[in-house]
Amino acid sequence: MKAHIKTYSHWALSAVLLILCLPQIASAEPVETIINNGSAANRVDIAILGDGYTAADMQKYKTDVQNAMNLFFNNEPFHEYRNFFNVHRIDVVSNQSGADHPERTPALFVDTALDATYNCSGIQRLICVNVGKVFTILGNSVTPAQQDIVLIIVND
Repeated sequence: MKAHIKTYSHWALSAVLLILCLPQIASAEPVETIINNGSAANRVDIAILGDGYTAADMQKYKTDVQNAMNLFFNNEPFHEYRNFFNVHRIDVVSNQSGADHPERTPALFVDTALDATYNCSGIQRLICVNVGKVFTILGNSVTPAQQDIVLIIVND
C-alpha cells in the first residue's frame, strides 16, 4: 500500500511541476539571426524584441529592426567592429499595436506582449516594459550567450 502511495505522489508532483512549467515552455518565440559573424562564445550578441507589433505588423517589425541595425552599424565605433557582433531578431507578436499612454485624457491602454507603457517613473517620454516577460521570452528563445545586449523596439 505504501509503495502505491509513493508512486502516486511522484506522479502528482510531476504533474504539478509540468503544469507550472507550461507557461514558460509556451513563451518561446520565432528567432532569426540577421547578422551572424561567428560563435556567440567570442562575439557580442544582440537580441532584439519588439512590442506593440501585431501579426499584421510583422513585416514592419522586420523592416524596423533592419533599419535600426543599419543605423547602428553605420556609426563608429560599431562600423569598424561590425564583424564582432551577431544580431538575433525575436518575433514577438502582440494582440494590439502601440503602447500604453496613461498620461493621455482619456488614458490609452493596449494589449501588448511586453506591456510597453509611457510615463514610466512619472517621466512622460520614458517607456518601460515588463522585464519579467522579456526575460521569459529571452530564456525560451535564445541561449544565454546570445543575450549580451537586449534591445526592445516599440511600435508606437
